[in-house]
Amino acid sequence: MAKRIFWRAMAIAIVVSASTLACGKAWVGLGFPLPGEADSLSVPGISDDVSIDFDHLYIPHVQAATDADAYFGIGYAMASQRLFQMDLLRHLARGDAARIAKLKVRVRQFGKGEKIDFREVGAFMKLLDFEGIGDRLIEGLSPERRALLQSYADGVNAFVRANEKELSMPYSLPLGLGRDFAPWSPGDSGAIMAMMAFTLSKNIDEETAGLFMLREGVSIPKMLTLLAPDYDLDPKDYAYLERLAPKLRDLEFMPGYEMFRLFVQGELHVSPDTAGSNNWVVAPSRSRTGNALLANDPHLGRMMPGYWWLGHVRSPGYDVAGAFIPGVPNVIIGHNGHAAWGMTMVKGDNMDLAVEEIDPVALTYRVGDEWRPLGDTSFAVSGKKRKFPKSFYTTDFGPIITTVTPTTRTAISVRWASWFSDQSFEASFDLMTARSVYEVEAAAKRIGLVTLNLVAADSRGNIGWFVTGDYPRRVGYSGFMPKDGTDPGQQWDGFVGFHERAGAVNPERGFIATANHRPDSPYADAISHSYASSHRVDRITEMLDSNPKHGIDDLRAQQADVKTRQAALILPIVIAAGNGDADLANYVDELRSWNHQLSVGSHGGLYYQVFVANFVLHAIRDLSPESREAFLSSVQFNQQTVEAIPRERTGLWSNAAERAEFIRAAMRAAKAELEEKFPKTLAKATWGDLHQLYLKHPLSKAPFVGKKYRMETLPYPGDAQTVNAGGYRPGMTYDTQYYSALRFLIDMGDPGAARVSFPGGQSENANHPAYSNMFDAWYEVQDYQLLFDADDLAAATMAARIRLEPGN
Repeated sequence: MAKRIFWRAMAIAIVVSASTLACGKAWVGLGFPLPGEADSLSVPGISDDVSIDFDHLYIPHVQAATDADAYFGIGYAMASQRLFQMDLLRHLARGDAARIAKLKVRVRQFGKGEKIDFREVGAFMKLLDFEGIGDRLIEGLSPERRALLQSYADGVNAFVRANEKELSMPYSLPLGLGRDFAPWSPGDSGAIMAMMAFTLSKNIDEETAGLFMLREGVSIPKMLTLLAPDYDLDPKDYAYLERLAPKLRDLEFMPGYEMFRLFVQGELHVSPDTAGSNNWVVAPSRSRTGNALLANDPHLGRMMPGYWWLGHVRSPGYDVAGAFIPGVPNVIIGHNGHAAWGMTMVKGDNMDLAVEEIDPVALTYRVGDEWRPLGDTSFAVSGKKRKFPKSFYTTDFGPIITTVTPTTRTAISVRWASWFSDQSFEASFDLMTARSVYEVEAAAKRIGLVTLNLVAADSRGNIGWFVTGDYPRRVGYSGFMPKDGTDPGQQWDGFVGFHERAGAVNPERGFIATANHRPDSPYADAISHSYASSHRVDRITEMLDSNPKHGIDDLRAQQADVKTRQAALILPIVIAAGNGDADLANYVDELRSWNHQLSVGSHGGLYYQVFVANFVLHAIRDLSPESREAFLSSVQFNQQTVEAIPRERTGLWSNAAERAEFIRAAMRAAKAELEEKFPKTLAKATWGDLHQLYLKHPLSKAPFVGKKYRMETLPYPGDAQTVNAGGYRPGMTYDTQYYSALRFLIDMGDPGAARVSFPGGQSENANHPAYSNMFDAWYEVQDYQLLFDADDLAAATMAARIRLEPGN
């Protein structure tokens, strides 16, 4: 009894102390660098002084006499602002996140809530071999550039050593909850780069959802309509799936696969959600200043701290500024004064699933008439206290990602083209030193790991667009749906050549725009069948064509645009279907009078989006809970389901009359939902009343300290089809799930005046003034100068300065 009272009293004391400490710096910390700090530190690992000047946005400007010292400075500066984010990303990529996280997390997996062991995620990461890919990326570097990555790692470790007693959350947690920081290595940066590349690899989500539909008997035409509503895919090309469907009844994916998808969706705050993006370049002939212009706004999932970190480094070999991925020391989007580059996801399909027939007793799998031995791979996943051994089977196609039991006859294997790429990191160095669009093109040719639309502009007035990534040449199947592993005629046969993918340099039109859409190329289907609808790129093109000349202010206004062209495509048919139905008369009138603007104050936009969501739900009403969950949570841009409406015959209806009744049913459900959500205020309700933005930090729901990390919930405009993206998940939530995670604008006649903003700030620490200092400007689609020129830097008032000096 005495012991029980003692421990209860201790628990109360801990809670009281924690509540008190949460109000100060003891747990959360103040972050680095402190406002007004001007410090000199002696550190080992550099040959001369390194200066790190933090401007008013706390963007670091690193200057050094050698390239190696400059990379050391990048590592020190990045770690000072994003250490835990970097640490979490590398542990995820290496498959040992269980060392720093709760072992079990409750998630929804294909329609059912359950607890999944965090180590299962690590097992899946190790199976995908991000660590091995990262090591190969490092091995593919020249010795000089490999040394630069080591210098970066040394800079990260130097920061930790210099400040190990003052580190912020979670390293500052008392009572043994904190932990030591394992030294950073170049391989950590490579593994993060590999993991981020995987999140851009499509269309594994569509293939997974397709498997769930097939096993419950959904017809091929209906499945194709749901997964590719704006494509004319011939069901005959997918007839082989009918013989596979009965074999899928007992299929069960390994837990780590589904949980990793939750990471990708941003549910656990460490990786991008449904990725998209816009970028466009304007030639001097269409520019108000007579110089080439570039605009870029990658769309990624809601999270704090943001996906991007801004920096500027100046040394003998590098003078480059822009956006970095935390943990990777090269500029991903930015400029070097001579050339600028921006990136969007191409939605390339460089990964396939295969349905394998296996004999779990003999440990074989069938290809044609031949039974081949299954391979196996084993490794140990690190936990907080002990190792977690895991073993997996493999085929010649790739590792099996479904469970195998003594009665299993069917399994799913996966193959990723990026397992065979190793020059992408080297190419990222080339990109940072490119002095023209043509040198950007040379770098793009070497990027096999990451699938991107890369656009570029240079100070000579050139503009260009290049598709990066390795894409397999598929024989006997398209790649949109899983292949039949037993069919030797369905195989990979090399890769699509660089000039076959798509691209352009200095087109006569005077501009180039990309927005994840299907490129105008005879090889487009070799790259993917999972492109976004063309509404965003069509709207960008429409705005660029509307004026003969453009400037940075025009490009900023274009980035803010929330007019949806999707509505113009489908609403005439929707309105016609609703005409004559007295119960829907008001709904039809609201849609008819709407101007297709999805501002937060749009009344008609509210009616439109609620119809879209209910159309999606009506389209999948007959699916099982597991398939519904897989479709709603996995299929990228599932708002595209309404793209089927212009087609009179689809897998959802057979003629125009059936289509009209389908539309009316969705509209009735939308009407009921609006009346339920706004029983007294519907006449004044707007899109912003439903469409909210809340930035999610991993610690925002933590006890005691969580309130420090929470951001205000605000109405947000747009949807997945508007240039100013505000994507949500129809049928699941109207909350904004992804948005422009970075905005970048540059006139190559004055690159020192480049403009940037992103939601949040440079620091991951809630007590630091740079935690959210850029949010307001970003929310209003405004931006800041990205300081670059020496004169501007000399004239600027710096928020903090750190000088690193050679020492022991």
